[in-house]
Amino acid sequence: VSGCQGKGEPTLSGTGRVSGCQGKGEPTLSGTGRVSGCQGKGEPTLSGTGRVSGCQGKGEPTLSGTGRVSGCQGKGEPTLSGTGLVSGCQGKGEPTLSGTGRVSGCQGKGEPTLSGTGRVSGCQGKGEPTLSGTGRVSGCQGKGEPTLTGTGRVSGCQGKGEPTLTGKGRVSGCQGKGEPTLSGTGLVSGCQGKGEPTLSGTGRVSGCQGKGEPTLSGTGRVSGCQGKGEPTLSGTGRVSGCQGKREPTLSGTGRVSGCQGKGEPTLTGTGRVPGCQGKGEPTLIGTGRVSGCQGKGEPTLSGTGRVSGCQGKGEPTLSGTGRVSGCQGKGEPTLSRTGRVSGFQGKGEPTLSGTGRVSGCQGKGEPTFRGTGHVSGCQSKREPTLSGTGCVSGCQGKGEPTLIETGRVSGCQGKEEPTLSGTGRVSGCQGKEEPALSATGRVSGCQGKEEPTLSGTGRVSGCQGKEEPTLSGTGRVSGCQGKEEPALSATGRVSGCQGKGEPHSVWQVVYQTIGTGRVSGHWDRSC
Repeated sequence: VSGCQGKGEPTLSGTGRVSGCQGKGEPTLSGTGRVSGCQGKGEPTLSGTGRVSGCQGKGEPTLSGTGRVSGCQGKGEPTLSGTGLVSGCQGKGEPTLSGTGRVSGCQGKGEPTLSGTGRVSGCQGKGEPTLSGTGRVSGCQGKGEPTLTGTGRVSGCQGKGEPTLTGKGRVSGCQGKGEPTLSGTGLVSGCQGKGEPTLSGTGRVSGCQGKGEPTLSGTGRVSGCQGKGEPTLSGTGRVSGCQGKREPTLSGTGRVSGCQGKGEPTLTGTGRVPGCQGKGEPTLIGTGRVSGCQGKGEPTLSGTGRVSGCQGKGEPTLSGTGRVSGCQGKGEPTLSRTGRVSGFQGKGEPTLSGTGRVSGCQGKGEPTFRGTGHVSGCQSKREPTLSGTGCVSGCQGKGEPTLIETGRVSGCQGKEEPTLSGTGRVSGCQGKEEPALSATGRVSGCQGKEEPTLSGTGRVSGCQGKEEPTLSGTGRVSGCQGKEEPALSATGRVSGCQGKGEPHSVWQVVYQTIGTGRVSGHWDRSC
């Protein structure tokens, strides 16, 4: 691997070994395919015999010695110690295990807690399902995680529509974001929306906690799954499948046998990707061309790099000469024969006009390139927009700050990852914001879930709760309350937002200049 960009998925070069990786800190490979370190969000790192020596950032569980987890920090995914029991729980409060695997308590976003015989006594926050009596779920709230009734069957579910279980744990249907459904022998009968595929056959899912990504069990497969459900390694350290956010897994000679979920590309054989599912990031096969794409339907490459089709949330599809023939779903921009964008709907991701070249990156409104690489705007989850020289070095997504030629970022909203302005220093950023680097790069400290932030001289000015402060005109934080990330007004100052009302931004297109590749408009923000 020669380097790493964006979310930090490792890139392959030469013999396919990974020399380093940054961003969200997916594990890096070195030497014989073992992982030498880990940065960013702290996915587990591998060393020696594939055991994980430590863990940083968001604190996904780390493996050490006999594969037990020695500790965990950051978002507080459960930690394993001794016999694999979980001693405590911090941060977002994924359930903790103690004694006989019972959960003694949990705080934060209110994932279910277990007590007594493994029953869940209550549930708060985002309303993950609660268990009562014989482990049956009495109800379901908030985002509508599935509820269990009777013998573990799910009677119904609302909100984001995670799959419901009926009969012998089989899933009868799938709604909302369309998590996979199970039927018969655990095979997947169908799936819609975000449509993360499920695994069947000899790799049936035995169970999972936290956000409940499926876990694999069998011969060296994933023995358990916690928190956000990143896959755990056991046996020879090879991963037979992939779970949670499904970063690519390694097996055998470091090649990736498969990957699902958000559908990051998987590598096999000579580093080519055989397919791609879930959020449908492009997959590579044969000569690096993409044969198809599903899920959220980011563009796929095939033949000469053209996209044959795309479904899901209707990100643009490329056909023929690489132009987009149409667009459906949430109405991401469509490209016409000349590569110009005729319009856009739904969440209003930026549209392309003029030369309409896109280097690649769509979906949840990651910034796209047009003309000279300037980004006119970016909506949906309010990933940062680029202006001026607007050269993007990589790809964004959930709004990680991007660098343009001068390294300045004009703004960043939504989950408020730190933004850069002027000299590229971060004036303040809290909450989910992984530490940002500024001039001197010093971090003075930070508490709770708040990874340290840098300001002015690179020192941390403060950090509180879940409220990621935003930057106003002068880059100062005007205020922030509750879960409500402040909204930015025309001048970039925080206008305010209450209740659950995260600011809603819509890019109002004033006009499009076909040929020059420019799109003009303004932000229409409301709570």
